[in-house]
Amino acid sequence: MRNFGKLFVSLVCVIVSVVLITQLYGCGTILYPERRGQRTGTVDVGITVMDALWLLVFIIPGLVAFAVDFSTGAIYLPVVRSVRPARENLEG
Repeated sequence: MRNFGKLFVSLVCVIVSVVLITQLYGCGTILYPERRGQRTGTVDVGITVMDALWLLVFIIPGLVAFAVDFSTGAIYLPVVRSVRPARENLEG
């Protein structure tokens, strides 16, 4: 009976460790650190889906993932700046 208790505790520790480690990879802040600091923009659907999946699995990690991604700005797609040629170069 004691072996069953130790086995159960070990199994729970492994499951909790795996869940916490995979939580790190579901966060846009970890996946896209260059996006930090953005305040507005188009929301990245991929990051939103990953955060939403955490809501399905566990409520608290999902809320934390959304809170961290929105507060750091990592959930927003990067702004693409287009370069337009000057009018003088077009008329040339």
